[in-house]
Amino acid sequence: MAKAVAGALRDAGFRAGIILARNESTGQQLARTYRYAWRANLGDARPGLLINATPVGMAGGPEAEKLAFEPAVIERVQVVLDVVAVPPETPLVRCAKEAGKAVITGTEVIALQAAEQFALSPACGRPRRRPAAPPSMRAIDVRAPRRQRPHDRR
Repeated sequence: MAKAVAGALRDAGFRAGIILARNESTGQQLARTYRYAWRANLGDARPGLLINATPVGMAGGPEAEKLAFEPAVIERVQVVLDVVAVPPETPLVRCAKEAGKAVITGTEVIALQAAEQFALSPACGRPRRRPAAPPSMRAIDVRAPRRQRPHDRR
């Protein structure tokens, strides 16, 4: 999942970023692949967007009740995105909401993916416009401009 997230961010135009990973060699390789920095911890950095791309907080998993990041880290960011979809409100999502942060849940991510896939499917014919982002994403505008793809042109 982390590789897909890093690749999507790079493709969307995000050029600067920090990869934090529990596994140092995997984290460093991922950072090299997408030309991001790697750190063992966030240190004094204050990123605008914090993303959990691990199974921490996933229902039924061994870390279902754990927080993916320390509350002090969550306090320093503007937006939290948790790719864990089940449950919709993970410990990270709860903590971020309590801290007053803008939150994008894994459930919202899945809904966007499904809408995008449907819009691109042959059953829809030629798409006229991209699916609308959920209110939480529209309100905070964390997405970089997307490159225009051939099917997006009129």
